[in-house]
Amino acid sequence: MFGSKLLLSLESRYTGEMNIYSDVDGVILSKSGTQKPHLREFLLPLFEKHAGNIYWLTTHCKENDTRRVLSHLKTNVEEDLFQLLFTVKPTTWSTLKTEGIDFTQPFQWYDDYILEAEKEVLKKHNCLESWIYVNPLQ
Repeated sequence: MFGSKLLLSLESRYTGEMNIYSDVDGVILSKSGTQKPHLREFLLPLFEKHAGNIYWLTTHCKENDTRRVLSHLKTNVEEDLFQLLFTVKPTTWSTLKTEGIDFTQPFQWYDDYILEAEKEVLKKHNCLESWIYVNPLQ
């Protein structure tokens, strides 16, 4: 499932501010590197509600620097969507993506695959349900 229905159904359990973390490959782009078919329907409500609280959690952005991820996206997504993605904030992590998550705030993490060690970190923080599986083939 991918799109605004997914986002709205998941957000119904939260009130107030929430951080959003997103992978790129399998979430924003297909495994072949093209824009996913329902990306617009996914991003527009996300940015409408959470602008300023959206972060990259991807191997393309590990060191608090968005240049690499933006270069990766520039020619692969529609221009207006790229302008939205340009505002996504960087994270810093080295081994596990969970190192880039602020566990003091409610969050949702959109990713097509996370490591078992990352699942264990989420379980330790009682927030495994904050990981939202995105099917890379849809």
